[in-house]
Amino acid sequence: MERISEKVAAFLNSCKDNLAEEVLSMLDSDGQLVHERDASGRTGLHFAAFYGHASIIMLLAQRNANVHQVDFDQLTPLMLAVKKGEENSINCLLDCRADINFTSSSHVSALHHAAAVGNVGMMEMLLKRGAVITTEPTEKGTVLHWATFSGILDPMAMLLDEYNLQMALKDSNGGTILHRAVAAEHSDLVLFLLERQADPNAKAETGCTPLHLITELGNNVEILQHLLTFGADITADDSGETPVTHATKRGQSSFLKELQKKISGGYQWTEEQRVKNTERFKAQGNKVFQEGESSKSSKFYTLAISFQPKNHILFSNRSAAYYNLRKLPHALADACHCVRLKPDWPKGYFRKGATLVLLGKLEQAKNVFTEGLKIDPNNADLKCAIKDLYEKMASQAKSTATPLKTS
Repeated sequence: MERISEKVAAFLNSCKDNLAEEVLSMLDSDGQLVHERDASGRTGLHFAAFYGHASIIMLLAQRNANVHQVDFDQLTPLMLAVKKGEENSINCLLDCRADINFTSSSHVSALHHAAAVGNVGMMEMLLKRGAVITTEPTEKGTVLHWATFSGILDPMAMLLDEYNLQMALKDSNGGTILHRAVAAEHSDLVLFLLERQADPNAKAETGCTPLHLITELGNNVEILQHLLTFGADITADDSGETPVTHATKRGQSSFLKELQKKISGGYQWTEEQRVKNTERFKAQGNKVFQEGESSKSSKFYTLAISFQPKNHILFSNRSAAYYNLRKLPHALADACHCVRLKPDWPKGYFRKGATLVLLGKLEQAKNVFTEGLKIDPNNADLKCAIKDLYEKMASQAKSTATPLKTS
């Protein structure tokens, strides 16, 4: 690749270093510099966006810089700013008419990148400013697929609970978000998806299931155990390979031990056994919860959920445990799922609203409490919660009010 000239290098460095006067002077003598790129395909606008230099962004935009220019990684200035978390750059680029829904040749948008780095605040900002969530299958996958990359629960929970995206969404190769989470070996995220009824036997175009992926490429036996617990079958893919043959070829003795357990009848329970195990772990969770051991109780509730993942009370109880631990994204996700499982149960709305209050999302909390009171107008917990919330909102309004002055 041809090396860039000293003049171009100096211009790009001035954009990077926020030297507005030098940038303006160089553009006055050679206006084409605004379109010049470095060896990575990045323009001065890319550098200004990445480093958060709003004044340089405005200056370059006024000189007709291409706000949609992609570098050799298919990243626009807006996408770079999102990856870096530069909110000022993002707002400035959007004010300069950057298309928030512009996609690269691989159909990836700024919202995909926000999801990939697990930045929920950035995702919310983009969505408020008009970002659209698309669900068409592409090779790179949907925003939901990209939310698996960081392994952070928050963006996944937001897309599933607030925007009602479906876990069955696939990329153009037939891969689900569970396939992606397994491939990335994010154990907690895999468990989160399985608890919410992600299909452990979903097949990509080659017949590959999540179980094939972990045995062929992975090293995390905990993920294998999660998949088997939630009903993964030991079947062959289109090439005739089974999880057992994959694990055998790789000499994965710990994998083979768990797979043999499945073949011998393990990881299988009658309905009576499921109910019995659920009640046992739930009772243990309740006991330690009452003793103030919220961390231990959350683990017992997790074990109970593995036997009855459609039991709304278990998610409610674990939400309370996470709430006490101040693991608020987890508490909110469980409360939301509780409401989804049992929308006519008032306590789910109480759990969800209480968590939103602690997150500072008071207006959303008010709406949730109100929904709960429509189901049970006399519910004492909800009535008390919304009364306290109104007082909190009034107090905040009073503290932020601008004092009046006499003339």
